Amino acid sequence: MKKSNDCLNGHIISSIILSLIFVTVPLIYAQANLNCTLFGRWSKGPCYAMTFNGSLAYIGTGGCFQVYDLSDLADPQLLGSVNVSAAIRSVALQDGYVFVATEISGIHVIDVADPTKPMDLGIKMDYFVHQVAISGSLLVATSGQDFIRIFDISDPVNPVEKGLYETPGYATGIVTRDDMAYIADGDSGLHIIDLSNPDHPVEKGRLVTGQKALTIDVSGTYAYVANRFSHTISIIDISDPARPTEVKLVENARHPADLKIQGEYLYVANYANRLSVYRITDPPNVELVSEFIIAGNPVFITMKDDHAFMSNQNGGLYFLDVSDPYNPTETHYLNTGGITLGIGIKGNYAYLANSTGGMVILDIADANAPVEIAMLDSLKYAYNIALHENYAYLLAENRGIKIVDLTDSIHPVLIKEYLIEGNAKDIVFLENYAYLANGMTGLRILDVSDPVDPIETGFVDSLGIAIAVAVSGNVAGVIQDPQGFHLIDISNKANPVVLASVTTSGRARGIALEGNTVYVADSNGGLMIYDISNPAAPIEIGHFQNAYQAHDIRLHHHWAYVGDGSRGLKILDVSDPTKPIEKGNFDTGYYVENIAFDDDYIYIADGQNGIYIIEFHEPAVGIDERRRSPIDHCQLAQNYPNPFNLSTRISYSIIEPSLVSLKIYDLVGREIITLVNKYATPGTYDVSFDASHLASGIYFYQLQINDIMTRTKKMILLR
Repeated sequence: MKKSNDCLNGHIISSIILSLIFVTVPLIYAQANLNCTLFGRWSKGPCYAMTFNGSLAYIGTGGCFQVYDLSDLADPQLLGSVNVSAAIRSVALQDGYVFVATEISGIHVIDVADPTKPMDLGIKMDYFVHQVAISGSLLVATSGQDFIRIFDISDPVNPVEKGLYETPGYATGIVTRDDMAYIADGDSGLHIIDLSNPDHPVEKGRLVTGQKALTIDVSGTYAYVANRFSHTISIIDISDPARPTEVKLVENARHPADLKIQGEYLYVANYANRLSVYRITDPPNVELVSEFIIAGNPVFITMKDDHAFMSNQNGGLYFLDVSDPYNPTETHYLNTGGITLGIGIKGNYAYLANSTGGMVILDIADANAPVEIAMLDSLKYAYNIALHENYAYLLAENRGIKIVDLTDSIHPVLIKEYLIEGNAKDIVFLENYAYLANGMTGLRILDVSDPVDPIETGFVDSLGIAIAVAVSGNVAGVIQDPQGFHLIDISNKANPVVLASVTTSGRARGIALEGNTVYVADSNGGLMIYDISNPAAPIEIGHFQNAYQAHDIRLHHHWAYVGDGSRGLKILDVSDPTKPIEKGNFDTGYYVENIAFDDDYIYIADGQNGIYIIEFHEPAVGIDERRRSPIDHCQLAQNYPNPFNLSTRISYSIIEPSLVSLKIYDLVGREIITLVNKYATPGTYDVSFDASHLASGIYFYQLQINDIMTRTKKMILLR
């Protein structure tokens, strides 16, 4: 039993603070997570952000903000860290405070006066944010299909929004020089914004560059723009900001993901697994002087003195000595953690499939404060994980299966690399057999009576792309991406036979079987439930639509845990599978990839944002209907699509005749419109919201039943 009676711990306090800061609509965040509480968190992931103060480096790794001492670049020392609300995309330092952009949940302010104890002061700017840059006492933030927002940070603890500027493209990269901001704005190219009057920023000039202007740097009178999709770099003369002029288009630059200038050289992180170095002493005649190959696809680069720091999309930070730009050399590799794609629980330990980060082991004896025991990058390319007896089976897609002995839980030993043609995607065990969803080669059945020496006994290879599998009795269910699922008779392990194939309405991603019932996570199709009493003729008996990115499904007693992608976790009561009812939900900071559970907690693998440990407060049963709370009388779905452009749809349901009100509010709590105000009979309703007259930003919609506030949710308008 790992449950702690002390709920007022650091993690819970942080979540409470984040729930209250800067929002005036009542109970907006307090109700966002139904019957679920964040109990613990491990948040490391890929590095997309880094800045410096002397020998100190401030690094964003997933949803974890870290401070490193880089006095010895060959041996960086972690000084302190703190979790933030979502995966970090950008950081900027000013007067002892670091502004941390988390893209989907806004900007945190971190007090780094004591580098061993960085203190998160909370979300101060609740917007979509891609990148931040500082100009004097101003912070400028790009927000994708939104505004460039400008904040006065004279008082870093209490930033004040001053002005905004709407770009026509998709603003991501930003650099500030003097009173100018230089913006990489997607297909609309370079925009130059005058910040001298921050209340009313003015465009000085613009220039269309190649496709998808992604990032930018400036040196002297030239701007360098990475155009991701056209594989080019635009070199632009900005000596006259009103008339920027392209002087050179560097072609065949592969996939430039980020770039930085240091002295006479331009350093480009190429998504095509390399660092490219250009000499730019004569910008119109730029010269490629060297390339350095790494494992993986770089997405971020920054410079300090004679070193480049370049990160891999799936995890890891390379320290590269570029004192000789013609011959970059690697001096250190920091395993920051990768993308957490799978999770398995065994006793007091959690084992994570952490992509290029390898296998991560967490001590969860105190689930409130998981402790990282090891990050084994020797087991990298771990894309999923399953535990069987004393072994972990790490699925490495086209690299097969790595079988790891867990007899010593904190000192695992790789004992077998089982190579098999195909792409190992998912695996389940029943008695002495393993059932492997193996991509293009379908379902493979392995005899694991000797767990370290699997022997293939049978297969079905006519299943399309097999990505997920579940087994109950003599029936296996296999997801075929993207068309649905197959039911297979596995009573004869040497000769499995397809019994039925079902095409679902969405894109099938996950599957679970229990007795004569199949549950399919069908992406935008929601959760689909089928009766397979006759497995040759499945019958759809239930459907839960309010799961628009249903990606994973796990069953625990009469509960279905649905991983709903970027919409978090949904918990459904499926005691009557014909009428699944949402009884819990939790909004994570990135994308739910995989779910595990024990008797106390639900463990969520959240991609670039590490893991969440959630406590589900099971609603009481047998309560007299007349005493049921207002929340039990209704369901309010997340609007779809979200984020949205111009219009979106909101659905809700009620179980008894009620006076229903549905209203829209802006971020500061002003009522925008009443969509519904009527007496309604039981049923499910769908309402369209036309936001064509509104500015981009965050809005809230609130459902009231019989004049009692019940549910409120957040939605994002991107124009």
